[in-house]
Order: sequence, then structure tokens, then C-alpha cells
Amino acid sequence: MNTPRPPSSGRPLINSIFTLGLVVGLSVQDTTLGTTIGNLGWEEVAFPKPVFAGDTIRAETTVVALRDSKSRPTQGIVTFEHRGFNQRDEVYRHLPPRCPDATEPRMKLRSMLFVPGDSERKFARGRQSGADALILDLEDAVAPSQKAAARALVAGLIDRETSRDWAFFVRVNALDTGLTLDDMAAVVKPGLDGLLIPKTDSAADVARIGFYLDALEARSGMAQGSIKVAVVCTETPKAMFHLGSFAPAHPRLVALTWGAEDLGAAIGATDNKEADGSWTFPYQVARVQCLFAAAAAEVAPLDTLFANFKDSEGLERDCRRSRRDGFSGRIAIHPDQIAIINRCYAPSEAEVAQARRIVEAFEANPGAGTLGIDGKMYDIPHLKAARKTLASI
Repeated sequence: MNTPRPPSSGRPLINSIFTLGLVVGLSVQDTTLGTTIGNLGWEEVAFPKPVFAGDTIRAETTVVALRDSKSRPTQGIVTFEHRGFNQRDEVYRHLPPRCPDATEPRMKLRSMLFVPGDSERKFARGRQSGADALILDLEDAVAPSQKAAARALVAGLIDRETSRDWAFFVRVNALDTGLTLDDMAAVVKPGLDGLLIPKTDSAADVARIGFYLDALEARSGMAQGSIKVAVVCTETPKAMFHLGSFAPAHPRLVALTWGAEDLGAAIGATDNKEADGSWTFPYQVARVQCLFAAAAAEVAPLDTLFANFKDSEGLERDCRRSRRDGFSGRIAIHPDQIAIINRCYAPSEAEVAQARRIVEAFEANPGAGTLGIDGKMYDIPHLKAARKTLASI
């Protein structure tokens, strides 16, 4: 066995025990192969050559990308590619990099506006709201008798809205309803940007949705991975014990948000707010756990909706507290909330200017771990925060 060494991009790591286990274990083609690959996180596996009894095989792992990790700054993130070779040096197994390209631009999701999936009138208003994303709702906003009609309407809107500056999401019905595949079959087509998945129990639900999307994207002639996924991650009691499962993130996962109403119904709560309007303790826990889970998975943390859409001052106060705590955006239920949300979750000119000064100072002193700027000390966490601020504009 080779002695472990720090990875560098492009260098093969021969005799990787992990790779050897993968390529040997996957040499037997049986009906569980697709599940095995999916559970490991790979979206595909290639079998260029057959394997025969008596073959001598060799496993190789190549480091194909290195990048910083916001949640694990001392470790970073390494992307691997795995291959298995036979004695003729032919590749007989190929597991391509499982992580998405680090250069892929992140979806801007400061504001995501819910629009009932059965109302073209409300959609027309929503598309003019300035939201970063619209979520056409096929779940709670649509009566059971109107589900089929709403699917058809939303599918038509996806076909029609080909030129826009916002992301098109659809909230499908929860996996335990038996309606999810019908929803997805109707709306997965070119023009759809993402799905919002409600009432998830863990990241296993995201993997399941990913399998469905693989097939539906292929049917629609779309590149694999085109459609992203956002998750409401706190709506079941079981989910509260599995929030850590979202890290490392599924390649399609772009955001985690949280909700109080379904969780309250599940645990039998009579209310979720204190007399002063603040969340009661169970929902404070759900909120902060969502924030930590999103940070660990390195996806966008989105705060839940502010129910009183007529209280603009209350919304602004709540958004500013939310951004202070670490949320990067939030769900909206009315077009009049969008301008406030976009303003509150965007860095101010002063914040951007200060972030640029911090980044420029560290770039001018590449070996420094701590720098003084205007009489104040800044270290690596400040640098990371400054880079995050600049990335958000």
C-alpha cells in the first residue's frame, strides 16, 4: 500500500483501497448496480470492457479538482475520478467525478416567491415582482380536485416562459402522497430550473428525486443535472434527526429552507409563536438547525416565510435579523414582499467596499494570516466572509 500523501490535481493515487473496493465490487453486473452507484453519489458508471475470470486488475484514483471548503477550511474538498484497468491496461470500469464543477455559477436565490400552480393571474403578477425565483406550487396551494389541471397549466407556463431573468421552480407534492412522479412527469422539461421538495425526511429523499430526474431529463433531451433541487428540511419530526445527512451535498442540491406549519401539526403544537411574535423554542431549534445543515452542505440557507405580508416594517426587521444570523435569502408569499427581501439580503455599498479592501489587502500579502486595516485586525475568517460578500453581488 502506498503511503498517503497530500493530493495534487492530475496526480494518480495508485492502489487506493477505496478505489479497489469500488472497481472490484462493481465488476459483478447485477440488478443492484444502479442502486449501489446512486447510494455512493455517482450519477453514472461506464463499463468499456468486460471482466473475465483470471484477469489481473488494477485500480487508480485521480485527483481532478481541489477547492476550499467553507465549512471545513482546514481540510478543503477534493474531487476524484476512479478507474479500473485489466492486465492489458484497458479501462474496464470508470466512475467519473461525482462532485459538480466548482466553476459552475451558483443560482441566485435571495427571494423565492410562491405562486399557486392553478392561478395564471397570480403567476402574471409574480413574474413582474423582481423575485430571483418563482415557485409554482402544486402542493398545499392546490386542492386535490385541481391537481391535474394545475400540472397542465404549469407545464404550459414552462413552455411559454422562454425569456426571463428569474429561475423557474416547481414545488411538487411530497413523496408519501403518491403524486410526486405525476408532478415531475408533467413539469420536467427544458425551461424548468429546479424543484422544491417538501416534507423530506433526509438526504435519501433527495437521492430518490435525483434518480427520477435522471430518467426524466433523458426523456426530455436535457443534460443530466440540469434541474436543481431545493428542500424544505424540517417539516417532519424524523427530519430533525437527519439534517446532517445533507452534507456532503447531492450534486443537484442548491438550497435548504425550513417550515413550521407541518412540523407543528406533526408534533401536536397548539401554536408556534410567542406573544411578542417570536418563534417558540421548538421552531427556533428547527430554524437554526436548517442554517447549520445548509452551511455544512455548502448550499444556500433560506429563511422561512413571513406570514403577515401587510407588515412591511416587521418583514424588514425580520430579514435583517435573518441575514445577520447567516441566512442568504428567504421564501416569500406575496409580490409586495420581494423588494424588501432583495434589499435586506443584498450587501450594502459600504459592505462591498470593505470586503474588497479586505480581499485586496490579503492578496497583496499572500503569506499573512492576520492584517491590520484602519487600526482593526483581520484574519482568515474575515477574508472568507469578505469573499462570500463579493460572491453574492
